[in-house]
Amino acid sequence: MKTALSLVLVSLVCVACKRAEMTPPSGSRPLVLDPKAPGHDESETVVPAAKDPVDDSSKSALSAGKQGKKPAQDKPRKSEEAAAQNAVAKFHAALKQEGIKIDLAKRTLTVPVVVNRPTNDLEYLLIHRQGKTHEALLVTECSPSILNTGLMALGVPAGKNVSYKKKDPMPSEDELRAGADPYIVVPPSGGQMFMTVSFEGKDGKQVELPVEELLLDWTDNVPVSGNQWVYLGGRMAQMYRGDPEVFMADYEGNLISVCYKHPNNHLLTMVHERARDEMNWAIAPGCPAPGTEIALTFHRHKPKIVAEREVQVKERAKGDLKTRPDRNPAREGGGIPRPPKKKNK
Repeated sequence: MKTALSLVLVSLVCVACKRAEMTPPSGSRPLVLDPKAPGHDESETVVPAAKDPVDDSSKSALSAGKQGKKPAQDKPRKSEEAAAQNAVAKFHAALKQEGIKIDLAKRTLTVPVVVNRPTNDLEYLLIHRQGKTHEALLVTECSPSILNTGLMALGVPAGKNVSYKKKDPMPSEDELRAGADPYIVVPPSGGQMFMTVSFEGKDGKQVELPVEELLLDWTDNVPVSGNQWVYLGGRMAQMYRGDPEVFMADYEGNLISVCYKHPNNHLLTMVHERARDEMNWAIAPGCPAPGTEIALTFHRHKPKIVAEREVQVKERAKGDLKTRPDRNPAREGGGIPRPPKKKNK
């Protein structure tokens, strides 16, 4: 039901853009029945076109003729403007029902989430409650398709998912055993977004952090850095042969991956040099306790707090080894950590 509602809203937002003579973001495609396409890229309020100031009917007709329009088109025009405003109103109502807050002036979208208690290494930053809870950091109750509709409205063009190509020539058997990758990996690209989290700290004060501060890179043994978040937008596909296409994220519930996943049934993916490794990610020490309610905010443009963290990371990388934790030897170079050798008695 929510998937169908999202599809209708996507179509309505498209009408709002067209009828109010908005300009969708570059690279966007028609939104009709396609939650993957980027959304409108304008302000929250649809502004009707200005009316002709001339009251005299003959002058109005002459003005309309010069513009290549017929006076008879005035009524349909007003109807189209009303439909556009109605579409935007329904769009905001659907987001509000899911607890999603959008600010189209700042190009931000805020979603209520809860810190999860995963039992495995992390593969997902965010899932719906019906997703893979055993390997996810954050969980939300929001409908994936409605969430995706809101992300589209921020004007981020959908990027490309990871792709693989076999190396030619292939690595030797000895090289493969030593950990050589048999594939050339083309990382996800385009559609970059940024994320921050806010929650109540132990002292009762509000804490705001880049989302990377919650995600531990096992190899470096510090919160992840040098990464990007690419918007993919999910996809429509058949669950079974002969069935109608559905928005896959609504059924799988996996929304933001921290390692490369294919096909792109999820909405966003992390780009990182070790993102092929599904066992390289864990909950960072600075993450709040499981069950903590958090506001996860998506940003179209890089927020100040993220830019400041990037500077701090660069400073740390210059050689501040005294304060930097030791690299995790079990994760050096990525891959599956080997258990320690048993000593012979």
